[in-house]
Amino acid sequence: MRAHINDVTPACAAWGKKRAAMKPKTGNDVCVADAKKVCPGLTVMDGPKFTTRMTAHYDGLSPACQAKFKGLKAAAE
Repeated sequence: MRAHINDVTPACAAWGKKRAAMKPKTGNDVCVADAKKVCPGLTVMDGPKFTTRMTAHYDGLSPACQAKFKGLKAAAE
């Protein structure tokens, strides 16, 4: 994504920058169970659609997953 940041729409570039600013994964992804519950059928590869769904259900996410999506939740408001 970084190599093609100038080739995408501004909205996609903004999403990519927010995603890149998130803390890297450590061990197992802390949001797998929450993602399966909140947005079945979607994955992080679905990009903004996945992120929007996860941030919309932020209050129902596990504390570890909330920490991961905290910056995106604030940006969405």
